[in-house]
Amino acid sequence: FCTAHSTLTTRRDYLRLTALAAAAGCTLRLPAKDAHAPGLSYGVQIAGVQEQAEKNLAQLLHDLRQMGLTEVELHTIVYHHPAATLRRMVEDAGLSAPAGHFSLPDLDTKLDYARDLGLQYVVAMLRPRLQTLEEYRLAADRLNDAGRKVDSHGMRFALLFHNHELVPQQGSSGFAELKI
Repeated sequence: FCTAHSTLTTRRDYLRLTALAAAAGCTLRLPAKDAHAPGLSYGVQIAGVQEQAEKNLAQLLHDLRQMGLTEVELHTIVYHHPAATLRRMVEDAGLSAPAGHFSLPDLDTKLDYARDLGLQYVVAMLRPRLQTLEEYRLAADRLNDAGRKVDSHGMRFALLFHNHELVPQQGSSGFAELKI
C-alpha cells in the first residue's frame, strides 16, 4: 500500500481503499482473459472513467481493451453518440457492451436506442435519489412497468442501486419497499 500521494482522512477512506486493493489483488491471480475463452469476463462501467470518456471515447475504449478488458457497461454520459456510431466504436475497440445504464424517467424514449446498441441488459437508475418509503413504493410500479417494456424490446431489465436504498427506515428500507 503506497501512501506517498495518499489523502486518507478517515477510517472510511482507509477501509474503502483497502477493499479496492483486496479486490484488485484477487483479480491479479486470474489468467489473462482471451476474448474468445469461456469463463470470467473483465469489464468496466464507463461512468467510472467519465473524464476520459468525455475527452476521447474511441481512444478510451481501445485503451481498455489493451488493458485486457473485454466488456464495457455503457452510461448516459456517452449517449450523445448515435447508437450505430457508439456500437461501432465499442466493436472496433474489440469490446462488447452487454449492458447500459439509463435514467428511469428517460427509459421509455431510450428503448429503441438501447436495442440498436445491441444491449442485453437495460439498467435503470433511480434519479433523483429517492428519500422516503412512499417514494420507493411509487417507484416500484414505474420499475415494474419499465421491466415489461424492456422485455417487450427483447432485453433484460435490472436496477442499479446503492447503499442508501438499504438504509433502515421505519422498520423497512427503500429496497424492501420496491417489491419488484
